[in-house]
Amino acid sequence: MAYHVLQTLLGVTFVGVWVFIVVMILHDKLSEARYKRAASALAEPHFPAPKKPRRRSRARRAAV
Repeated sequence: MAYHVLQTLLGVTFVGVWVFIVVMILHDKLSEARYKRAASALAEPHFPAPKKPRRRSRARRAAV
């Protein structure tokens, strides 16, 4: 009886450790992806820069 209890506890501990490792790996990958997404959002402007009006040459202005 005690052997089965000990075996069950060891099995539960083994599975728990592996679940913890997998969760930590997934958490690390998700936080890394979130960090990269935040960094790329800071690098790219959210709106395009305003365009400067084109300057017309004097000859063209005189023709119009």
